[in-house]
Amino acid sequence: MSSVSESSDGDLICGRWKVDGEIGRGGCGVVYQVSAKVLEHVDGVMTERITRAAMKCERIDPEDRYSDTLRSEVTVLRRMQRSDHVCRLYAAGRLSASVNILIMSLVGPSLSFMRRLCKNQRFSTSTAIRVAFQCLEAIQELHFIGYIHRDIKAGNFAIGMYPDDIRRIFLLDFGFARPYLKKGYDGKMRYRAPRIPATFRGTYGYCSMNSAAGGEQGRRDDLWSWMFMLVEFIEGKLPWKNCGGKAAELNREKRRALDTLLDRCPRQLYRIFDHIQALKYADRPNYAMMLGTLREIWLRRVSHEDPALDWEEGGRCHEQYLEAELSRPQMKKLDVRQDDDAVLNSECDYFSDNMPRSKRTNSYPGTTSCPVPQKLRRRFRHLRSRCHQLPCPSEAQKTLPPPQIQAPLAALSPTSSEHAFATSDPGATGCPVP
Repeated sequence: MSSVSESSDGDLICGRWKVDGEIGRGGCGVVYQVSAKVLEHVDGVMTERITRAAMKCERIDPEDRYSDTLRSEVTVLRRMQRSDHVCRLYAAGRLSASVNILIMSLVGPSLSFMRRLCKNQRFSTSTAIRVAFQCLEAIQELHFIGYIHRDIKAGNFAIGMYPDDIRRIFLLDFGFARPYLKKGYDGKMRYRAPRIPATFRGTYGYCSMNSAAGGEQGRRDDLWSWMFMLVEFIEGKLPWKNCGGKAAELNREKRRALDTLLDRCPRQLYRIFDHIQALKYADRPNYAMMLGTLREIWLRRVSHEDPALDWEEGGRCHEQYLEAELSRPQMKKLDVRQDDDAVLNSECDYFSDNMPRSKRTNSYPGTTSCPVPQKLRRRFRHLRSRCHQLPCPSEAQKTLPPPQIQAPLAALSPTSSEHAFATSDPGATGCPVP
């Protein structure tokens, strides 16, 4: 990423974002921490403050040997901006002829990292259930906009960056996301025909048996990955963790382990397990039943366990979490979560529609930009997240109805009980969902 590295000497990305340092890197690119100066009115006085964000950089292959995953990620992020479980999108586009960039709000460590900090590398059951609840909410909201993730795992979920966000779980990395719906000739949304065989995308350790065997992935496959992740949260590892064979051998090991997968987990999880196992490619999952089951498990165990999450003060790995934060000096933390409205309503570059596909022509424009559309500004204005604390055990049992009754799920989620995505369910827009 030579063009990005050179910018760290003082040049500004898109005319406003300065590179502060590198956060991490992987096979698909590099993630930097960036900062920008934002002007805002405080008591009638114009003041200047520093806004920090994360910038993902992806090298463009001139020979088109691999796809531009950031382009897909930007598409999904733009449609998910009303969710409290995704990062705020500040800017995106082509930085140069060889680099795509995506600038979004910062998040904290991944759930995979947090799990390894705990004793025996597993969360307490109380924490595992509450975290899995928010992860399932995030997956549900992604499915409601017509996309599947295809790489659900603990490494693609993270906790909040700021003290008032530390209980919030964020879903990350939409580079493998794929729409499972398409518009038909009659204008109605319909399921995409399954490919046989389908190209595999994901992580073999967490993927479903269907996707590892070359089957088309649907919503059920995301839920299989979520279930495996939940078992890993509770037990510390999956039965096939040490299986070093090929994909076919790993798939056989998964099938053999299914009968005993939940032996040391709360028995109510068998209700979710049986439901996921019965789903077909085009079936709509019963999210309300699964979320209600998780709420039931938590209410039955909350009187015996500390309501603090494991990484919070009083949790089982709070000290390890603080030590890990001190070991990341490149992450400059703020005491209060930043106001996204100030960033989005300033002259922010937002040009994801101008990200061209690779190698199609030689007439690609360089980095182009435009202000945030007024329609998006109005939509983003009310997006300031609210992090509701979990009620204490006595309050929870008084205020929540019995688990079998479908009721608002705010007791376990930091988001509002009125889901913004409820009206975007493909089943409510003409899609022939059973």
